[in-house]
Amino acid sequence: MLWILIAVIALQQNLLLQEIFDARQASALKIDVARGDVVLTTDAEVKEVRVEVSGTADDWESLDRVYRELDFDVVQEGDRIRLTTRKREASWRFWEWLRTREVSFEIHVTLPEHYAVDVRTAGGDIEGGVHRQSTHFRTSGGDISYAFIEAPETIRLETAGGDIEGGTLRAPEIVVRTSGGDIQIERIEGEQLSVSTLGGDIAIGAWSGEGRVRTSGGDIVVRSVEGILNATTSGGDIEVYLYKPVEVNLRTAGGDIDIWAPEDVKAFVDFKGGRVRIARVFSFSGDITRRRASGTLNGGEDVVLVARTAGGRVTLRPLVRE
Repeated sequence: MLWILIAVIALQQNLLLQEIFDARQASALKIDVARGDVVLTTDAEVKEVRVEVSGTADDWESLDRVYRELDFDVVQEGDRIRLTTRKREASWRFWEWLRTREVSFEIHVTLPEHYAVDVRTAGGDIEGGVHRQSTHFRTSGGDISYAFIEAPETIRLETAGGDIEGGTLRAPEIVVRTSGGDIQIERIEGEQLSVSTLGGDIAIGAWSGEGRVRTSGGDIVVRSVEGILNATTSGGDIEVYLYKPVEVNLRTAGGDIDIWAPEDVKAFVDFKGGRVRIARVFSFSGDITRRRASGTLNGGEDVVLVARTAGGRVTLRPLVRE
């Protein structure tokens, strides 16, 4: 029982650093750390920016040593609050590494919604809140999540191996990228949009704007398309629902493509696959065979729909409006 109690105490969060700044005296936050999860709590009316670094480890000695090694530093430089680690050279032996591999850190910052945010961690997750200024999240191996981000210029969410998940993204330029995880976005709006993963699935609730969605091996689902969408997957399926599309180009090397569009859509279509099907409710005029369809829907060409799959099927179905 005593051993269990000691273990529980050792694994509790230990507050290692705390700094408080006047929120009115700054407008940006920059975090660049070699280790740790980052949690951002936002509030439109917050008066203080509170920066806290907490740590967890099997024993206090290991936690203290790694904390000192990383050398966390937080300062205000003009209108920017900056938290960094000035990692020193370490010459630990293997047994020392074994003792400290379970050391973890959490950086928690409370800040206003209107702050510009630039966060980079080399080995943790990033959890954002509501942000209304340019936002850049980067992690080398963790997940990224957020509630809502709206920026006047750019939004960039990038992870080398984790998942990305959140609500609305709205900005002229948006980049969402992961090297191996899944991406789930409720809504994305902008003039230049890029969403990509090397191996995971992509699910987008609503797409408004112009850009590209790409995955090397997963599926793509977009529940509402307004604007121009180019979607590509090397081996997965594609499923899109077209509400106010302008141009849609869908390509998969081996999966199926399912398209839902309004019955009265006036579009030029060019479909090619292992099998091509267009629901009878659409008034199609043109050439159609088992593997190819090229022509117009409802006598118009207001919209361009292109779909290509090497071995799967292409199916166009009527969209049921709620």
